[in-house]
Amino acid sequence: MKQSVLAALAALCALLLWAGCAQEEPRPSMTGLCLAAEGGGYLILTEEGEPIVMSNQSGREDLFQGLGSGDRIEVVTDGAVQETYPAQVGVYSCTLLEEGSPEDLPQEVLDALAELDWIPAELAEEEAFHPLDQNRDGAVDGADLALSGMSREEFAAALVEQGLTGTLEEAEQVADGLLSVNYAVCNTVPERAQEICGYPPAESAAG
Repeated sequence: MKQSVLAALAALCALLLWAGCAQEEPRPSMTGLCLAAEGGGYLILTEEGEPIVMSNQSGREDLFQGLGSGDRIEVVTDGAVQETYPAQVGVYSCTLLEEGSPEDLPQEVLDALAELDWIPAELAEEEAFHPLDQNRDGAVDGADLALSGMSREEFAAALVEQGLTGTLEEAEQVADGLLSVNYAVCNTVPERAQEICGYPPAESAAG
């Protein structure tokens, strides 16, 4: 009888030990920015700036549904990142952490992926509009003051500080709708528009 009990206990211990060893390790996760690719695919741009193609391994067709370029996401992966460019990884779940926009993505990464036809070329060639150009028409004038939420004085001061007008008097005329600043619009991101193009002073009078 004792031998039977001991044998049963040994078998139970062995079973528990096997079950403990058989438990899967938690799958690794990563956080980054989502990037919608050509043909309906999706990439994640990691915190280190590496673009990785996400392969849906969840069995759910709607895993990436509703995501847009620039959204901050967290994904659970298989941990096997393929060393290609862009890299690739299997994804089992995806959580939206914060909504974003394409402007949140590094331009150099967009350019590199556009050259490889991974993303639409127009995404990499987003026109740069000046922050004060609220209606994005390529000019700064009184209409933009109305949309900016700034006071006349704040708007005029910003025009001078950001090099759109040479004097405060010109800036006040822009705020009053008497002048329009036609600045250069470059195929780059807003952060580099000043560096590449510069913004000329007001040259044209509004009719």
